[in-house]
Amino acid sequence: MKLLITGGTGYLAGRLAQYFSENTGVEVLLGTRNSDVANSCGINKTQFVLTCWNSREQLEAVCQGFDVVIHLAGMNAGDCAKASKIELEEDVHGTNLLLQAAKSQGVKRFIYFSTAHVYGPVMSGTITESSPTENQHPYAKNHLAKEQLVLQAHARGEIEGIVVRLSNAFGAPADAKANCWMLLANDLCTQVVNTGTMILNSSGEQCRNFITISDCCLAIEHVIKLPKKELENSVFNLGGTWNPSVLEMTNHIANRFFLLTGTTPNVIHKESSAEHFLEYNLSIQRLIKSGHGPGSSNNINKEIDELILFCMEHKVLN
Repeated sequence: MKLLITGGTGYLAGRLAQYFSENTGVEVLLGTRNSDVANSCGINKTQFVLTCWNSREQLEAVCQGFDVVIHLAGMNAGDCAKASKIELEEDVHGTNLLLQAAKSQGVKRFIYFSTAHVYGPVMSGTITESSPTENQHPYAKNHLAKEQLVLQAHARGEIEGIVVRLSNAFGAPADAKANCWMLLANDLCTQVVNTGTMILNSSGEQCRNFITISDCCLAIEHVIKLPKKELENSVFNLGGTWNPSVLEMTNHIANRFFLLTGTTPNVIHKESSAEHFLEYNLSIQRLIKSGHGPGSSNNINKEIDELILFCMEHKVLN
């Protein structure tokens, strides 16, 4: 099988490429818009290829001969917040061109990475794939627009289109230069390695759902192998079974740091807020019912330990 992953220099793309090249017989190609990186080799000699998001003809050439496309390229939340209407439309148009190119070249399965943030800026209760998508932030609306392109193509039988709504993934990147150090767990690990202290800009009482990148890779391998008959509902929440508060995650990292180094970190956070923070559960039952087995607490500890050790080895600065 041949797998094309867009957003090739990014955090998730790097780990997915690393996983598939090391653990499966899958041939991986990483798409990038960075012309300085294109036609070079990455992790385990994985090849980079230039992706031109305004050229369907060029994207068709890239997609030729591939079985599966995992689409990760696109604006992050900060970019979307600052972008003009035209820039947001161009981002969606690029996804449409890639989708059309994939269909024309006989790509069998197209997996689009969306975000759990589409459900709302504040979530509560149990969030399933059928929950309302109410977030009006440009980042969420941008993802929903691209989701619709994929789901409509799937409904028309033109391609096996799958949407994955990811929660908060964490873990060491394949490359220290990956733009991932603003993410909570990654940021906390760089803080504790560099200073021995972890500082939160809040009370840390807000809850989040976390998934290890290792578990994310296993889930995507599972989704790639799913029989077509399992794709009637082709939207999958992708999260973990752990829904701690931000402070609980911080204290967990502090404990893992102590076990690795013998040093007890300082944890600094604001006083308990009068604001009531809602608890929620990102349901992954649809993925579990399809046969995926989520990771355990051992996976979480292993991922955090490897992230801390990566920061120590690479002297990552946040």
